Amino acid sequence: MKAMKKDNLSIKLKTAISILEEKQKAEFRVLKTECETVINDFKPLNMMGQISRVITSEPNIKNGILNSLISLGVGYVSQKFIPKKVNSFLNKIVHFASNLKLA
Repeated sequence: MKAMKKDNLSIKLKTAISILEEKQKAEFRVLKTECETVINDFKPLNMMGQISRVITSEPNIKNGILNSLISLGVGYVSQKFIPKKVNSFLNKIVHFASNLKLA
């Protein structure tokens, strides 16, 4: 009777160990998938994509960047095409317009 009881406990123990090992393997697969997701999220190209989605979804940020780009463009064009030595009325107007904050 003792041998049978010992065999039964041994079978139960092996079954419990097997179940725990399978559970551990499944949890490891989930953890591995989550780690791969985090690694992909922190790749520079993916981060740039996430940042661009935030910028395009927020109208205030989008307008601020657009206004800054327009201001930089006008400033660049005015410096390239209007001579600095000439102190003309047009030169003053273009420089004033490039410094304006667009609403």
